[in-house]
Amino acid sequence: MDLYRKVKRTFNLLASRSKVRFLLLTGLQMILGLLDLLAIVIVGVFSLVGSAYLGVSELPNSLRDFLRITTNDTGSLGRALVYLVSIAVALIITKSILALLVLKKIFLFLANQNVEISKQLGRRFMNASYEIISKRSSQEATYAVGRGLHISEILGSATVVISEITLLSLMLGMILILEPLLGVNILLYFSIVYFMSQRKLDKWLSKNSLIFSQSNVKGDQIFQEGVTLYKELYVANRLNEIVERFSSMRAKVANATANIQLINYIPKFTFESALVIGACLVGIQSILLDSTQSALTSLIVFFAVGSRVMPSLLRLQSATNAIQSFSGASEISFELIEALDQDMKDPKTSNSTLVKIDRKFDGTIRMIDVDYDYGAESKFSIKGASIAVSKGSSLAIVGRTGCGKSTIINLLLGILKPTSGEISLSGMEPSLAIQNWSGAIGYVPQDVAFLNGSVRENVAIGYSTQEIDDEQIWNCLEMVHLGLLFSSSELGLDALIGERGIKLSGGQRQRLGIARALYSNPQLLVLDEATSALDAETEEAISKTIQNLSSKITLIVVAHRISTVQNVDQVIYLDEGQVRAKGAFAEVRAAVPDFENQASLMGL
Repeated sequence: MDLYRKVKRTFNLLASRSKVRFLLLTGLQMILGLLDLLAIVIVGVFSLVGSAYLGVSELPNSLRDFLRITTNDTGSLGRALVYLVSIAVALIITKSILALLVLKKIFLFLANQNVEISKQLGRRFMNASYEIISKRSSQEATYAVGRGLHISEILGSATVVISEITLLSLMLGMILILEPLLGVNILLYFSIVYFMSQRKLDKWLSKNSLIFSQSNVKGDQIFQEGVTLYKELYVANRLNEIVERFSSMRAKVANATANIQLINYIPKFTFESALVIGACLVGIQSILLDSTQSALTSLIVFFAVGSRVMPSLLRLQSATNAIQSFSGASEISFELIEALDQDMKDPKTSNSTLVKIDRKFDGTIRMIDVDYDYGAESKFSIKGASIAVSKGSSLAIVGRTGCGKSTIINLLLGILKPTSGEISLSGMEPSLAIQNWSGAIGYVPQDVAFLNGSVRENVAIGYSTQEIDDEQIWNCLEMVHLGLLFSSSELGLDALIGERGIKLSGGQRQRLGIARALYSNPQLLVLDEATSALDAETEEAISKTIQNLSSKITLIVVAHRISTVQNVDQVIYLDEGQVRAKGAFAEVRAAVPDFENQASLMGL
């Protein structure tokens, strides 16, 4: 049942039409088993003719007459043997070739399904709630939507399992009709061997496959974190600790890989031994119950049937092991799928229906009595927050560290969904406004992330090569005082900034992030601590540039430096998730003693 459950959950990932096509291809594979059955019948006839040819037993009259007609020979059993062998070989070769062609078709179809499902899963993940995305490391998410999906391997192996079970059932059914006692013995014997060995292998294989996938993800995460934290680890002289942790994960992967490889070889040796032992048992039983001649006939039939049953059992067990192995490796992907399914059912995080609106984005912001609760993972919450920002005005959100400034920004942008209350941008729910007016909102987070690519790719991020406007990129770079830096480079916009922008200083990275936000000519610009790494002179210059834009666009600024927000139209002071004061800079300063103290210390 566990095997059935694993195949079923993978099968359910296919679209309806793909399910039908898969079942049709699987049915075709099962039909090909009839050729194998016919070959076995011929092998059985061959064993009877061989016994007669050796003088061990008499050939039934009906069979003798049939052979005389089909071989056009009056009495040559030797010629009949050659004739039967030729037909059996031709059938087996034909069946093998056709089976391979059908399997190729199946695996190619499933490989394409793997690509499509990976694409759909990636889209679902990227459009999921921030709670889902933030709970997973980038390595785990990357693995889950890519390498962790094994649709073709699991369902391809399921096809083999179905076709082999069909073939075995037909073979054993025929044997039970022709030789009931021998058929029962073969059925019981090989069933016991198969299920005893498979029961042990299933648990071992599932365990090692799960260790393999989890250790791979963890190892990648450890090494990537080591690269990210290189300077800190170097100064602390702890670089080798990262290497040791990474090495321990690789050791687990290597051990699991070795076990999986060993498991795949065990069935071969098991069934080879079982065939020899089974032949001895059949021979002894026949001698004790009948005669030596009967024993010889039984042995010939057993080996004839075993020669076809054993390869089928090997393929069956190999396919079963593959399902167990790849299902274990896919657990991370299915955990993500389950989480995404639950996320869609949650009314707080489910997406609303987009209704296209022709009017322009005006940059107005409304937040009415909004609450947000992080749940059991945190005691912090936003309580009763209300904000109103008109078109072309500016708002600064200030407060102590951890007071909820970034949470408010995430709520305003639709990254987080409020527990209660209403939020709108230009009259629409934030997530719908972003979809309806693509590029109308520019956002610079506290920590700007970068592609390991060129300046052009990092400013016009998400745009295709054909859509990128180099002139607009240069305009944005000039606005953030980076134009001279890159124009003096021989590569210009093709200059590479390195992974995570490592070739740039902290201030240059922040300015490049602001240039990215300005590239789409936004009507709403949100800056979350976007100038914290700038020197005073550069910060002042960029602040003036942004202030010049503020008459045209709506501006939201989150800042610790009070000097950067004294000229905004409205200031909101947050304290423990609640709006303690709002109004002009002087009004908030007069209402909040802590804010007044900070302003006084800065000489404002």
